[in-house]
Amino acid sequence: IAAGFTTNYLKSKHHRLWLWALIYALLLEVLFWAFFALLTWPETVANPNALALLSLPILITNTIAVSLFIGVLEVSTYIWDSEKTKTTKNTFDAIQMIFSTLQAGFKDLTVTKITEIITTALPSLIWTAVIYKNRVYIRGAYKTKEDRTQGEAETSILRLQKSLPDMPHVLTLPVRWQNEIIGYIIAAKSKGDTFTKMGIEFLNGVCHIVEAIYEYEQMKEEKNLLAEAEIRALQAQINPHFLYNTLNTISFYVRSDPETARKLIKYLSDYFRHSLSNPSKFISLAEEMRVIDCYIQLERARFSDRLSVTYDFSEDMLENLQIPPLLLQPLVENAVIHGVIKREEGGTVRVGLIEHKTYNKIYVIDTGVGISRRKLKTLLIDRKRRDHIGLINVHQRLVSIFGERCGLHILSKEGKGTIVFANVPKVEKTKGKDDEHGN
Repeated sequence: IAAGFTTNYLKSKHHRLWLWALIYALLLEVLFWAFFALLTWPETVANPNALALLSLPILITNTIAVSLFIGVLEVSTYIWDSEKTKTTKNTFDAIQMIFSTLQAGFKDLTVTKITEIITTALPSLIWTAVIYKNRVYIRGAYKTKEDRTQGEAETSILRLQKSLPDMPHVLTLPVRWQNEIIGYIIAAKSKGDTFTKMGIEFLNGVCHIVEAIYEYEQMKEEKNLLAEAEIRALQAQINPHFLYNTLNTISFYVRSDPETARKLIKYLSDYFRHSLSNPSKFISLAEEMRVIDCYIQLERARFSDRLSVTYDFSEDMLENLQIPPLLLQPLVENAVIHGVIKREEGGTVRVGLIEHKTYNKIYVIDTGVGISRRKLKTLLIDRKRRDHIGLINVHQRLVSIFGERCGLHILSKEGKGTIVFANVPKVEKTKGKDDEHGN
């Protein structure tokens, strides 16, 4: 009863519980023998030596025994908690390494790294393997000669058959995506050894993490394909009237000025070559400006002094700044066709960039007819309109690549002109591709 009453108090003592157990055990033993003496009165008073000889050995041994028992229990609990803490830390470290390893995608080097991470996190394993795209990636951690003999035999069969028969010391877990098996994670211990519940749960957790990363990679791939499809859609929207009018202009110059006709043909060829080339995620600003320059030269041949274009870029920006392809050309074309040329006297288009610490403000300004307030509100969301599909496409691609804050912004006043700009995060020029090594 006394032990029950002291339990709650003892629970609050997280350190040196054995000492508190010693004190309470001593007090309870003294209390017990006091009751014993009271209940055996008066015999105990008549024979105090007999009471002492009986009680002292029991009091000392019981007190020490209780203290030792609690001390051993406390040490065992501490060791158990330490092991759980270490296991948890190792698990999270392994998860972090898996995430950082697979950021570059499922490549030979990164898949091999998974086997190393699993083998390190579970020291009881003698080898680990990952099967992905019909290739086998193996990591050995042999501790004895018997382990090596066993592991080499099992991994040889695995390389040959891409599977192993069911064995108590071998655990095979499938990696799934959309109800399809895309690979396997296989772990093995020494013969006669089995997997603990913790080890099985850890490997299952690794499988789920790999599945999640694979799904994320597929989503990124689909996003990239969608971005390419949008670029190709924009390429397909090259105005046939522009081509028709340009060919008529070239036809006019063929007889009157063959040299100008030859230059225009070259500009038209370069324009289509750059505009219809295979899309990539980023290109240099200089490459984009070559497309714009070809387009402007062709339009100037038609409209002469009615069209004036100025640029505000430094040479360093042109070579080092990376932007999505077909970002500025559709904006310039829109400014020319729907702004400047609609004015009888023509106007000016200005293309430039304002550099900030973490982003660049890219803008296209024209002194054209402007856009009405009613039309301006729906310009970037009305996908059914075909006269400004270039603006809509550029806006959606910027949002898709950089986020909601990086879409197009349009300011316009009827009869005065239009400003179109976007805040594009800085993207460093890639100097080269990293080497990839397979295992």
